[in-house]
Amino acid sequence: MMEVILNLHDKPDFNQIVVALESRNHGVNNLCMGNNTALTSINDFSMRIIKSDLGWLSEIEKDIVYDMASKCIAEKCGRTAMPEMRRKWTIPATDLHPTIEILLREPSLTGDNLGLKTWATSFSVSKKIGQVGRDYFLHLLSPINSLKNCIHLNTLQSKIRVLELGSGTGLLGIVAAAVWGVPVLSTDLEDVQENLCYNIQLNYDAISRVSGGSVSSKVLDWRIPEKAFSELREFELIMATDPLYDEFHPLAFARTVNLFLKKNSDSRLLVAIPLRDKYTFQLSQDLKRQLLLRQFQIVSVDLELSQDNDWAGSRNNSDSFHIETTIWRRSEVDTKGD
Repeated sequence: MMEVILNLHDKPDFNQIVVALESRNHGVNNLCMGNNTALTSINDFSMRIIKSDLGWLSEIEKDIVYDMASKCIAEKCGRTAMPEMRRKWTIPATDLHPTIEILLREPSLTGDNLGLKTWATSFSVSKKIGQVGRDYFLHLLSPINSLKNCIHLNTLQSKIRVLELGSGTGLLGIVAAAVWGVPVLSTDLEDVQENLCYNIQLNYDAISRVSGGSVSSKVLDWRIPEKAFSELREFELIMATDPLYDEFHPLAFARTVNLFLKKNSDSRLLVAIPLRDKYTFQLSQDLKRQLLLRQFQIVSVDLELSQDNDWAGSRNNSDSFHIETTIWRRSEVDTKGD
């Protein structure tokens, strides 16, 4: 959408102002390689509206315009200032699946409850989940006799079990269920569950329009993973995006994966970590050491440049960073020893 330039001294009508605000705020969910200049434009125009009495508009029109401008400013200042919102995430069509539109509710971000926000890493991996499935998980997603004839992954009706750790708002699990046509169990802490369940239900039709996949949710605390299920469950595929933000996470995450990932050489782990700074890089290295200690092997490593645009107003978080996506498997030694 082309940015609309307005001069409030010309007393533009209600519709012109709304279009101008929408044109400046267009694309805020495109988290890869954001534009700080555009964000400044949003803020400047919104501030001019707040400072104006908009005397030529009706009271109802003024209320709507002030509300829109305030939300633009809040988002510019950081996600913590934003009220509850619904955001649409568009997964572009590929030769493996049609365009998928996911609607997610994000409550206002409070304290350290980071699971209430959809992060860039989740969106980045979700956009390429079809290709990742074809490149690295086809032995799990496809029946043996369908490998050569496979065109769309979601027609395979695979019976594998997929576990997502640290699901947050649920984007990756929802997209994986739709694209791969598999049942996904999305898990996170108790205080994230209500919103996670809400988003799963909100996107039931979006999944069913693409495939026969499904998503369910459950509380899973990495500090006590053995308490998540009444009896031990194993999964052929485990995935997680942006799972590390505390010193205890690498060990707890590795223990959880080791407990639930099926003990054979076919099972896989997908983990994507944003390398935002020295601290997150160190957490990534710690996780690698923990997984190697548990006889895991790296299958593939991919780096992609990205950015968390919601934090563009913060000098410490506005820089672009690399997302490191790693595919892991159990070693032959480990599986033979079980």
